[in-house]
Amino acid sequence: GPDGGLWIHDIHGQLRFFDGQHILPRSGSVFERKLSQVAYSRQYFWFSENNKIFRFKPNFPQELITSLPANRRILKLGVSNKFVWAATAENFYTLDLDDNSVIEYPLSFVYQSNSQKRVIVNDAKYVSDRWILGTTSGVYFNQGKKFYHIRASGKHHIESLHFSQKRRELIV
Repeated sequence: GPDGGLWIHDIHGQLRFFDGQHILPRSGSVFERKLSQVAYSRQYFWFSENNKIFRFKPNFPQELITSLPANRRILKLGVSNKFVWAATAENFYTLDLDDNSVIEYPLSFVYQSNSQKRVIVNDAKYVSDRWILGTTSGVYFNQGKKFYHIRASGKHHIESLHFSQKRRELIV
C-alpha cells in the first residue's frame, strides 16, 4: 500500500495485507479464489490459470494479459526484472512487461542433457541478458533459444535462485 505494509500469500492460497497492526481481510482473501502461485511486479499481482496469464490489483477486475498455446499448462510462474516468466512441461516463456511480447524457449535441450523424463523449472532469474533456470535437476543458462547445464550444479534439486547485484553472484 502507499503507507507501506506486507502482502502475505499463505499456504491455503489466500492473499492478504498486513499494515503493521492488522491482517486484512480478517478472513478470506483479497482475491475471490485461491491462488496456488502468485507473483508481484509493477503494482500488479500476476497469476496463471491453465495456459493463461492474468494480472490484477485488489478491488479491481482481473485482466487477461496473454494466452499460451491451448495445449500448454503453466506449472510455475514468477517475475525477474522486467519480465514475468512461465514454465510448462515443454517450454519456458517470458513476457516482457515493457511491450507485452512473449518469447518461447523450448526445454528439449534440458531433457537431452538429463536422464529424467520430466524436469520442472522452479525459479528463473534474468541476469546479464541471459536466463538462469533453477530446476529439479540442476541449473541451466541460455544462449539464444538453447539452454545449457551448469555442471557445478550437478543434478541437484534447485528450489530458488537469488542474484546479488552488488557482488554479481548467483546464490543457489
